[in-house]
Amino acid sequence: DRIAYAVDKMVERGIADSGLALHKGIGVIDETIIEDFYNKMVAAGVVPAELDWRSTFTSAFTGRGVGMELKPE
Repeated sequence: DRIAYAVDKMVERGIADSGLALHKGIGVIDETIIEDFYNKMVAAGVVPAELDWRSTFTSAFTGRGVGMELKPE
């Protein structure tokens, strides 16, 4: 029951069925989004410009359609 409730709330709030999740599944990591966030953090002085941001994530386990069955018809 708790899992069903959580899934309903994620769908209701657009967490599980919005953006890239609509086409690639839940939890998709997109390099362009990461790069944009990194650039904003550099501009804000939060992280150094020398940081190798590409080594901070992997998309090897995402974009495989996980959760696509939750997508409303």
